[in-house]
Amino acid sequence: MLLPKLNKLIEVTQIRGVKVFVHWSVFLIFSEPYSQRDRCVIVWGGVVAQALVAVPLLVWVEVFGYTRFQAMNAILAISGFFSLSTIAINLLPIRPLDGAIAWPLLPVLFKRSPARQDKREPAWRSWR
Repeated sequence: MLLPKLNKLIEVTQIRGVKVFVHWSVFLIFSEPYSQRDRCVIVWGGVVAQALVAVPLLVWVEVFGYTRFQAMNAILAISGFFSLSTIAINLLPIRPLDGAIAWPLLPVLFKRSPARQDKREPAWRSWR
């Protein structure tokens, strides 16, 4: 029965008479990044995740070719090329897409952190 599972969900809106629920843990994971580096890692993380789906599928098709099963071929083609297309479109530098945030933040990812200062002797000296 569906009702016992709904007690863990929170109703957020209703679209054309259909109630939309979210799990309570969704509110725990949404927070603002602490720094530009965090924002950069989050934005580029989506691109890397899509690449982790697209590249193995495309390599599989290139190395082994398609299978004799049409359904599997459809999954390979759609998943691989769709993920690659998603990467390309998402990286366009247009405001609602990640590319508007990702490209300006790329130098932040490779920026060296400030060098640690050498350990200096304290201005006061111990009696030892």
